[in-house]
Amino acid sequence: MLRNTNDKRAPCASPINTIQEVLDWQDSDDYYVGVAPLEPTHRLEDRPKTLVCHDMAGGYLEDRFVQGSGKYDAYRFYHWHLVDSFVYFSHHMITIPPPCWINAAHKHGVPVLGTFITEWEDGYNKCSRLLADLSLIERFVDQMVNIAAHHSMDGWLINIENEIQYDQIDNLVIFVRLLTEKMHRMIPGSQVIWYDSVTVNGDLTWQNELNDLNSIFFDECDAIFLNYTWTNEKLVNSAINSGTRLHDVFVGIDVFGRGMIGGGGYNTKEALALARKAQLSIALFAPGWVYEVNGSREFDANEESVFRFWYYLRPYLPMHVSCSLPLSSTFCQGWGKRTYMHGQAVSNDPWSNLSMQQPQPTLTHSEMGYNPHQQYKWLHLEDGFLGGGSMRFVGRLPNSGSPLTYRLFDTAINMSSSVYVSYSLKQMHMDAGANLFIYLVLNKDEGEKEKRILLPVEHTVTTIYAGGDNDTTLQCLDDLDIPPALQLPVSKGREYNQWQCRVFRIDMDILDGSILDEVGLMAYTDNEEPLMLNVLLGNVQIISAEDVTLCPSSVMNITCDQVTIDNLSTRSDLLPSEESGAKSLSMRLRWLQPEIMADVTSYHIWYSLNGADREWLGSTYSNKSYITNLDVHGEHGCITFTVQPQYKSGIIQDINKAGTYSFKY
Repeated sequence: MLRNTNDKRAPCASPINTIQEVLDWQDSDDYYVGVAPLEPTHRLEDRPKTLVCHDMAGGYLEDRFVQGSGKYDAYRFYHWHLVDSFVYFSHHMITIPPPCWINAAHKHGVPVLGTFITEWEDGYNKCSRLLADLSLIERFVDQMVNIAAHHSMDGWLINIENEIQYDQIDNLVIFVRLLTEKMHRMIPGSQVIWYDSVTVNGDLTWQNELNDLNSIFFDECDAIFLNYTWTNEKLVNSAINSGTRLHDVFVGIDVFGRGMIGGGGYNTKEALALARKAQLSIALFAPGWVYEVNGSREFDANEESVFRFWYYLRPYLPMHVSCSLPLSSTFCQGWGKRTYMHGQAVSNDPWSNLSMQQPQPTLTHSEMGYNPHQQYKWLHLEDGFLGGGSMRFVGRLPNSGSPLTYRLFDTAINMSSSVYVSYSLKQMHMDAGANLFIYLVLNKDEGEKEKRILLPVEHTVTTIYAGGDNDTTLQCLDDLDIPPALQLPVSKGREYNQWQCRVFRIDMDILDGSILDEVGLMAYTDNEEPLMLNVLLGNVQIISAEDVTLCPSSVMNITCDQVTIDNLSTRSDLLPSEESGAKSLSMRLRWLQPEIMADVTSYHIWYSLNGADREWLGSTYSNKSYITNLDVHGEHGCITFTVQPQYKSGIIQDINKAGTYSFKY
C-alpha cells in the first residue's frame, strides 16, 4: 500500500553527511522534494519575527517517510500563522527538510530552511578541507544552492560548532557571503542565517549577543541566531549593535531550558517576553519538547489548552494571515485514525503525513480561554468529511438573543470578484430552536462599519439573527444552480452521508470590493432557555466564481515501472489459508499533472481488481506514487488504478471522469 513504512522500497527523505557527497549530488526526477508553492500571506512589515527551529531526537523520524507513516500520533505542528520561518535541524552535515515539512509550511506561507552544521573534531576536519580552497568553496556553495532549489527550500541555517583555523577565517566569511548572494540570486526572498558559535578569531565561544566577535558574519548574511544563555544586558547590546537591522537578530530560546532564563518548558514565555521587550526577533528551538517530554497521549491538550504551552506564547507572537483566494480547508492536521472521503470512511488504517495537512484555523482552542458559555472547539477524529477528521464545536447558547461565535480564519483577502462559498456540517446534538451560520466579516473603508454575511444551514430560517443594518443573510443554492465543479458525487436534498452540504453564491453587489477579515461559525437562538450546541464542521471553501467555472481535468499519461510480483507464501505475516494462489504487487505509478487548474494539492488513488468495485488505496502530494504489497489473486488478472486530483480550491474531480491505468499480470 502507500504507507508501508516497513517496506525497504518505501521512499524516505535523508540528509547528506560528507563534502564529497555534496559535490557528487545531482538532481533527479525523484520523489523526495516538496512541491507546494510558498503561499503569500499578509504580515505587518516592521515588526519582530518568529522562527521555529525543529529539533527532535536527531530528526528524520516518522516524518522521513515521504508517503506518510502508520503512526497516527507522530509529532505534528500546526501553529503556522504564528511563525515567520521554519528551520529543520539535525546533526547531519547537510540537513534537507523532509518534503512533508516543506509542503505543510508553504501552504501557510512559511519559508523552510535546511541546516549546514559541522561539529567538534569531525567538523574541524571538514571545515579545514572545505575552507582551504576557494574553488572548492564555490563548488560547494553552488551545490548547496542547487540542493535548496531542487527541494523547494527557502534558505540555510549555518551552524559551525567547532574551531576554525585562524588563517581560514577570511574564507569562512567568503563562504557565508557567496552562499547568501547565490541563494538570493537563485531563490528570491531566501534567507541565510548565521548561528552564534565560532568567532572572528576562530574560537568556538558562544557570545549570546551580537558583538564585534560575530558581527562580521552577520554583515554577510540575512540574520543571526543567538545562543541561548543570554542576559538582559546582552539583549540591549544586541539591539544597539544591530543598527538598522534590529529584527534580523533572532534571540535563541531553548524550550528544553538549557541555561535559559525561566528554565524553558511551560515557562518559556518568561524568556520570550524579555526578547520582545528588547524589540528583537526570536528563534524558538525545539518546541517539540511538549511531545518529546510529555508524550503523545496528551499532546494536543499540552500543546494548546488553556494555561499550556502555546497559550502562554501567543500574546508575544504576531500573526500573519491568508491574503488570497481560494480559501479552502478540511481542518485536517495531517494525521488521523482513518481516512474520509465525502463523509465515508474509505480506510480504517491510522496514518500521519504532514504533506496532507490542510490550512489551519487561526483561532486555537486556548485563545477562547475560560468563558461562561462552555465554548470549545477541537479536532475530532471519529468522523470527518474529507481527510483525517473534522472540527468539533460545543457550547451553551445564551438566552439573551446574542450569538455564540467561533472565529475560524483571520484573513486579509481583497474580494474583487463574485465568490462561491460551500461547507459541510453534521449536527451531533443541537436543541430545537438553534440556528447555525457560517459568517463572513467584510470591511471596506477605515472608519466604516463592518459588514457581516450570514450563510445559514437551514434552507428556510424561521428565526434569523437580525443583527444590525450591515448584516446580510443569504439562502443556499438549489441543486440545479450549483456549478458542476462543486456538486458532490451523490446528493439527496443536500444531505450526504448525514452531512449537511451547502453552497452559496455571493455577488459583487454585496461584496463591493471589500476586504474579507474573518470567517467563522455562529449559533443563535431567541429561546428563553439556553440551548446546547454540539456540531462538526467538515470543510469550508471560498472560491472565486471564475475558478469554479473551470471543470477539473484529468491526469495524463499514467505509466508504471519498478514492477515486482511476489508470491504471498514468502510473507511471514500471513496465515497459510491466506496464501492460496495470492500474489503481492509492488510498483511505481507516474503521471502528468492536469493542464487545466494546475494547482493540484493532492491525488487520491483508487484501484479495482478484475472489475470489482473501486477501493481507496491512498493519497499523495506528488505526481508519482510507490505502491507496495498490494494483494492480488489468481495467476492472471487485471488491476485498474484511478488517479483523482484534488485542487487548492478543495475541488475534487469526479471520480468517473478521472484518469485510469490498467495493469495486467
